[in-house]
Amino acid sequence: MKHEIPVLLVGAGPVGLLAALRLRRQEVEFELIETQRQLAGRSYALGLHPETLDLLESMGLEGLAEEAHPVNRIALYEGKGRRETIELSPGAPGPRPLRVLPQADLERALRDRLEEMTCPIRWAHRLAALEVDGSGCRSTVETIETAASGFTPGTVVTMVAETRAVESSFVVGADGHGSTVRRALDLELERFGSPRGFAMFEILADVPDEDTVHLVLSSDSVSVLWPLGSGRWRCTFEISPGRELLEERFKSRARWEPAGVLPRYPKERLRNFLTERSPWLEPSKVEEILWSTVVNFEECLVEAYGRGGAWLAGDAAHLWCPLGVQSMNLGLQEAADLGDRIAVALEADSREPLVEYDRRWRNRWRRIAAAARASDRCPSWLENRAHRLPKMLPFSGSDLDSFLEEIGLALSGLD
Repeated sequence: MKHEIPVLLVGAGPVGLLAALRLRRQEVEFELIETQRQLAGRSYALGLHPETLDLLESMGLEGLAEEAHPVNRIALYEGKGRRETIELSPGAPGPRPLRVLPQADLERALRDRLEEMTCPIRWAHRLAALEVDGSGCRSTVETIETAASGFTPGTVVTMVAETRAVESSFVVGADGHGSTVRRALDLELERFGSPRGFAMFEILADVPDEDTVHLVLSSDSVSVLWPLGSGRWRCTFEISPGRELLEERFKSRARWEPAGVLPRYPKERLRNFLTERSPWLEPSKVEEILWSTVVNFEECLVEAYGRGGAWLAGDAAHLWCPLGVQSMNLGLQEAADLGDRIAVALEADSREPLVEYDRRWRNRWRRIAAAARASDRCPSWLENRAHRLPKMLPFSGSDLDSFLEEIGLALSGLD
């Protein structure tokens, strides 16, 4: 069975969901497919940059910011010593406030808005094959069913219930770091440096400053503490990457998971991390570990955002250090930009608007990947660490420039 549709959207994470909302806003018809059967239960991303908050407000989603937890300052440490506290203010020049909203909560809010617009998500549908040429895109979409095995108790068997061909003018790959769309286009990822390992803990703790992000720069590592509100915190500690530490990068679909996901990082290891690196949080203040994991992240960018009628957004196009939540935030901004450009391209019957999309976002990522340079106002303790900061700060665009300027730094990447 074949049918024609202007856009096939692959992936119903936050980037795919926002792309769908943007296309709906432009009155562009689309089909949204997702391999999984439900939204994420937990994930790594949790912060919303000021630029992203502007985007959500422009789309009538300002209520998300009201529900999210506010961050009004960022504290910078050299080891255990607090060196700088940067106030974030909406009403003055300089960096603006952030909001904390776990990715799973963001996805649910975007899904709910799509449902209000009667835009269904085709769960348990996967892209099996993609061909792109000058006339459009031909996709093979499979409907997935699962059933209990009759041979081995507790075993679930996955089956293809239906296969159909979808012809579309455009395909948007918002299908994450293992992107089927990217692989179908045979696009390589350019890597920036070596993989970095991180141990993450979500905890309940009785500590003050629930509107402050704490960022610790040690000689060979970085640690960050994000406030989630109501006594919950996300602690992330950089560690030496290694195969034995690697958890596959994925968004769990479970709504709840017990503490001790990785038993090699029990309470004793968290206590060691806090004792060695956390001047603001004593181990005795930790009431409960809600979730923990260890994961490796690579920093990489796709060689091109797409070709012909198939284009990428979000983690399908890049992976980044999780500390500044840049991959998700810039991914959301890419999704909005791509949705707008596709609408223009369909109206003009031309793919030319997509050429600028590729150039714009590759340049923005290369600026972040480049080292920062110190000005004569940069404090001496920060000079040797300047090159590391742009990748790990929870800002993008002019807000990143403003924050760096506040501490005597500037980006040295492309304009």
